[in-house]
Amino acid sequence: MDEPIAGEVPDNEVEVINPVTGELERIRTNDPSYYDAGGFKARKIKNSSKPKDIPPFVWQAMSQKERRASIAEEQRKLALEEKEKKRARRVKAVPMIGTLKTPPNDLEENLPYEFIPAMPVCQMNPQKHRVKCVRLGIRSGEKAINTLVARPVGKKEIRANPKAQQALDVEWEKLVKKNAWQYETVSEWKVIADKAKKSGKKVHVGKVFEICVEKGSELPEGDKLRKFKGRMVFQGNNVKDESSDVALFSELGSSPATMEAGKAVDAYGAQPGFITQQNDGVQAYTQALWKGIETWVELPIDRWPKEWHGKFIRPVVLLRIALYGHPDPGGLWEQFCEAMLKLVGFVMPDPEGWPSVFFYPELKLLLVVYVDDFKM
Repeated sequence: MDEPIAGEVPDNEVEVINPVTGELERIRTNDPSYYDAGGFKARKIKNSSKPKDIPPFVWQAMSQKERRASIAEEQRKLALEEKEKKRARRVKAVPMIGTLKTPPNDLEENLPYEFIPAMPVCQMNPQKHRVKCVRLGIRSGEKAINTLVARPVGKKEIRANPKAQQALDVEWEKLVKKNAWQYETVSEWKVIADKAKKSGKKVHVGKVFEICVEKGSELPEGDKLRKFKGRMVFQGNNVKDESSDVALFSELGSSPATMEAGKAVDAYGAQPGFITQQNDGVQAYTQALWKGIETWVELPIDRWPKEWHGKFIRPVVLLRIALYGHPDPGGLWEQFCEAMLKLVGFVMPDPEGWPSVFFYPELKLLLVVYVDDFKM
């Protein structure tokens, strides 16, 4: 090997590390001397069959049988490496059976790459970009648009729109008439919580808030089907116990009617002399009384009675009915509804297989209940 040359490395030379001294050395690119993978100095011999990872002195000490075994092992490794390289270079998707013209029996002979079995498929045509539909009038007779979606109404709009405020007032008065909460039990939440902790009693507290939506908002102004709807809801995702910990619920399970039950009623009502009717329960959940852990509610401050202002900081009242928003009223309503239907003569032919399906033997009525929707 030539002596190291000071200065920059010419194009016809390369720097290598001497594994013994650890210092850089320069050799010419056409020099037959080199350092192999094991750090041994060797010379390149043209047409040599010695595997690359075997040092020259080891190769010289091997028998002919050991050399042939080493060569075969290297060839096997090289074949596997080449196979992996070819597989990595493949960019063509593996065809499915449904897209192949070759019979399945001849797949292995005809496929130039690995085949993956799959169900028959159709040739996919790329879908063109669809221009977003502009907002159109429902009676324009043009493209379909989203309808029957209630539009949320914010607090600012509620205060500025008398119709929206009236819708909330109507809903509030309905709950007050039902004694949804007991005003006579009003107390500071701190007092209730302290008493519960001293007695070891479990109590919950949550907030009641108002929501308002506009039904038929896609209809023209003044249309009779366009109206505001108010609702008083229990904030079920923010309920605390007497220790201000997150409340845990039993979450009573409900079993509404299945789709098959609804289709069965349609078929039953299609018989000669029969008709099919449907309706929904009026304020369904609130027809059921509250059961379970004693629950207190905080009312919106603008719904406080006049005498509360200046007297209470955080007043709460005892909840009396199953109010929308709480995790349990769904199960309470189902229990109440089932009891009332049985009271007037309905029976359940198969409570486990066909839940919420009722039959009235005397009049031969078949009824299904899906939450608060009745179909008979």
